[in-house]
Amino acid sequence: MRMRHEVKLELSNGVMMEGTTLVVVRPTVSAGCMVEEAEDECNWDGFGFDSVYGEAVEKLINRQSYLLEMNSF
Repeated sequence: MRMRHEVKLELSNGVMMEGTTLVVVRPTVSAGCMVEEAEDECNWDGFGFDSVYGEAVEKLINRQSYLLEMNSF
């Protein structure tokens, strides 16, 4: 999982979003070995992000990301 978080995010129409978080979940294991994900995320076109949410996703994608690992037991 990769997470992007912004405490305060101002959009172009003046809307201020607080605590904006985007989490991208994708598998990282392929053929039994770890695969390093490319820093450019998948193509977001066609995912239905419209209006303020689409702009927020676009802004968060350009922010620093944090890698979160989950281990099943």
